[in-house]
Amino acid sequence: MDQGDRDICWAICFAGLTQALHNMTRPVNQHVEISIEELINQIKPGASESFGLANLKIAIKHIAKNGILKQPAREKKSQEANAVGTRYHETFQLHQDVDADFLQARLDRYPVALILQMDAEFLALGQDGIYHMRKKAPITKDTSFHCMLLIGYGVTREGKTFFIGQNSHGEEWGCKGYAIVFINNECDIFCRQD
Repeated sequence: MDQGDRDICWAICFAGLTQALHNMTRPVNQHVEISIEELINQIKPGASESFGLANLKIAIKHIAKNGILKQPAREKKSQEANAVGTRYHETFQLHQDVDADFLQARLDRYPVALILQMDAEFLALGQDGIYHMRKKAPITKDTSFHCMLLIGYGVTREGKTFFIGQNSHGEEWGCKGYAIVFINNECDIFCRQD
């Protein structure tokens, strides 16, 4: 998926996580696709806000209480739209300052969403798709956050752990939208609540 210029990486991750958690225990003919647009329409930042941890917490509460739609509702009125379609409820949790071992333990059971501070290297990731995540910097008004799904991990010949990330910047980013991410410092994630 390509989010384009829209600040919707968080919604793509929540929808991807919910979809994966539902589908991973069911046969293919019972798989569902989750609506990203419906979630975006429910969680709207203020006019001067963009993606931030506060919006993640709002989305976590919304998905636990109201669920997320299987498919977009076709009704025009929002009250009708909220009642149409199958909703999937999931309880997610934000984990801050976790290490690679914590990530691996979660990825052994389900995908997780990585929260990172974007930098020029990340945005311009080449076709080799290898990204070394930087240490978290103090948050300022200019800090730009991004979410991407982590769907697996591995170990290099040299014994270094890496994570497989699925991004929302389209197939032109990284290796057809995927990356090998090395995380050597603490990071923030959200995933299914244990």
